[in-house]
Amino acid sequence: MSTINEYDDLLCDAIAVWGERDQLDMVKEELNELAVAVSHWQRGRIEPETVVDEMVDAMVMIAQLGIILDLPNVDIVFERLLHKKMERLAERIAEAREPQDG
Repeated sequence: MSTINEYDDLLCDAIAVWGERDQLDMVKEELNELAVAVSHWQRGRIEPETVVDEMVDAMVMIAQLGIILDLPNVDIVFERLLHKKMERLAERIAEAREPQDG
């Protein structure tokens, strides 16, 4: 299975060709298209594969956003934050499953 990091050179080329400003606009556009696709799927108007297509488009643009942000060790920062947020999600799920007093 491929990972988005395999395409860093290609993603950098896209930023070089179209510029950071245009690619930042595309980040917003693709995230909005994903939101619309989720709504359409929820209403039974499109197939799940269409949502997945929009997910991939959004992921490509999110990867370009990571490059544009130019944070040192962005992958490490991302993984640390992801782990922290997943721990918090697990805590919230456990809290929601606890019997309610009263």
